[in-house]
Amino acid sequence: RLEVLGFISRGVREHLAGGAELDRLLDEARTLPSLDLDPRQATDAGMLGIGAFAPLHGFMGPADYARVIENGRLAGGQPFTIPVVLRLDDEGAARLRGVSRVALRAGGAAVAILDITDVYRTDPASEAWNVYGTDDSAHPGVQLLKNSGEWAIGGPVTALARPSTGFPGYDLTPLEVRSAIAERGWQTTVGFQTRN
Repeated sequence: RLEVLGFISRGVREHLAGGAELDRLLDEARTLPSLDLDPRQATDAGMLGIGAFAPLHGFMGPADYARVIENGRLAGGQPFTIPVVLRLDDEGAARLRGVSRVALRAGGAAVAILDITDVYRTDPASEAWNVYGTDDSAHPGVQLLKNSGEWAIGGPVTALARPSTGFPGYDLTPLEVRSAIAERGWQTTVGFQTRN
C-alpha cells in the first residue's frame, strides 16, 4: 500500500498554464486546428492538466490503451483500470492525421492544447468486456463506447483552465491537496469517492 502511495506522489505533474504562458497559449489556440469536446472529454483534459490522472500526462497512446484493456495496467506496469482516451469518429481521425498540435475546445472556449503523438484505432468490443465485464448498453461505460468513434488521439495535454465542479472552494489540484496536508501536519488522510 505504501509503495503505491509513494508512486502516486512521485507521478503527479501539473501542467496548468498560467500568467504569460496562458496568454501565449490562448493566442496560439486561435491559430491551431481545433477539436470540440463534450463535457466529459473537457473534464478529462482538465484533470490531465492538473495531474489528477497521474501518472498520465495526456490522453493515452496505443501501448497504454492496449495494456489497460488487457490487464488493467499501463505499459510501464502501473495499475490503471479504465482507459483515458480522446475518441474520434472516422472523419475526425482523418482530419487530424498529420496534425501535431490541436486546441481542445468546450463551449467554444479553448480549454487545453494537445500535442498529438498518436492517432490509432481502439477496440470498443474488447474494451467493454475487459473493462466493464459486459457488452450491455444499459451500462453507462458501454453505452459511451457504443456512441463514440473507434479512433483515438493520444499525447500530452496542457490545460488552459481548471476543471470545475461548481464548488470553487473545494476544487483543489492534487498538488494543492498535498500542500494542505503538509501545512496541517497530517500523518494520515483518507480519500473517498462516491459513485453517484
